[in-house]
Amino acid sequence: MDDFKWGIVGTGEIAKAFVADMKLVNGRNHKVVAVMGTSMESAGNFAKEHQAERAYESIHEMVKEGGIDGVYIASPHPFHHKETIICLEHKIPVLCEKPLAMNAVQVKEIIEASRNNETRVMEGMWIRYLPSINKMLDLYNSGKIGDAIHLNASMSYVAPKDKDNRFYNENLGGGSLMDLGIYPVYLATLLFGRPEFLHAFAKLTDDNIDEYCQAILRFPDNKFAYCESSIITKTPNTAVITGTKGRITIEEQWNEKPPAIVIDYNEGEPETVTLDWEGRGFQYEIEAFTNYIFNKEESLLHSMDDSLQLMQVLDDIRDKTSIEYPFDKDA
Repeated sequence: MDDFKWGIVGTGEIAKAFVADMKLVNGRNHKVVAVMGTSMESAGNFAKEHQAERAYESIHEMVKEGGIDGVYIASPHPFHHKETIICLEHKIPVLCEKPLAMNAVQVKEIIEASRNNETRVMEGMWIRYLPSINKMLDLYNSGKIGDAIHLNASMSYVAPKDKDNRFYNENLGGGSLMDLGIYPVYLATLLFGRPEFLHAFAKLTDDNIDEYCQAILRFPDNKFAYCESSIITKTPNTAVITGTKGRITIEEQWNEKPPAIVIDYNEGEPETVTLDWEGRGFQYEIEAFTNYIFNKEESLLHSMDDSLQLMQVLDDIRDKTSIEYPFDKDA
């Protein structure tokens, strides 16, 4: 079987972890052939480290030269929309880090570009493919906790208050919601669907950076979710699903590689399911993406419709909290 040849956009820590996990993918050998960075120095260093043949500081040049089976986009999220569409217009499939774009208008444009160019795109919502989330869904669907009523999930990282740090740079989509809060909101929609109603609150800086954000979502059948994100406080970083017979807790760090899932019953002894896997877990997402682009049937666990629904909910939260970005006027 031929190697799958990747172009990598972005040279940060996520891109490094993604490439490191390529060796763990089943069924096909993956290699990096092209790298685009914010400078030729960063692109060249990354390319040298991973034995890539070509380095660029322009995505136009990278896709024009071709020889790429798929592009992984790991640049700051305000650039995802433009970079994804450029790749699609050159008939190159895209696996783009979450968030796929910065608002629902941009997601719709990506979906349209994918259809018009008959080229597939997948949002890198990597947690959907992790063994921990799949095990949680098995337990959730088994009825062990009865009728699920409530989700309480948080994500936090105490970030340096420095514009050199992307969390405090409004031009890089800084703040807690789009980088951290997206995970609890995604989990809520994965479990309960599209919310019927939501309240949201945020603590904003003078530069409109949301340092703290919380959203309370109500779903059909009177199910609720409390989603919290912060770059100034340390939250539990757990996800707790409570039902009529008990609760499921994905332990800290619930969106990464949690040590265990604990099932506490209203009656009876708790159960603990230990978790572990090789690498960070990007191999599961990579395998899903390559299977998707070589398969003519729609088979994603996290589809474009799911990406659009998630972004529409995030837009609603931003509307409630007045979280804005300098580039919103382009939407």
